[in-house]
Amino acid sequence: MLTIKDLYIEIEGISILKNINLDFEKGKNYCILGKNGSGKSSLAMTIMGHPRYEITKGAIYVDDKNITKISPHERAQMGIFLAFQHIPEIK
Repeated sequence: MLTIKDLYIEIEGISILKNINLDFEKGKNYCILGKNGSGKSSLAMTIMGHPRYEITKGAIYVDDKNITKISPHERAQMGIFLAFQHIPEIK
């Protein structure tokens, strides 16, 4: 289970996401939808541990383990990664 509790995120001192609370259960599929600039990618990058995204408050848990301060490499070893979908070009 991935749990996000009371998460606040900044980039270079600018607040970009506030008070995010989500629970993702194992075995279920989820889709995060929103307009351009609404924070979907920023949330994903934060979950991955990208150093540009600073968590100023709150925490991220995987199976009740707080991963908020662990490195992206350690997160990847836990099976947490980000893959972008590229639509194939039709010629």
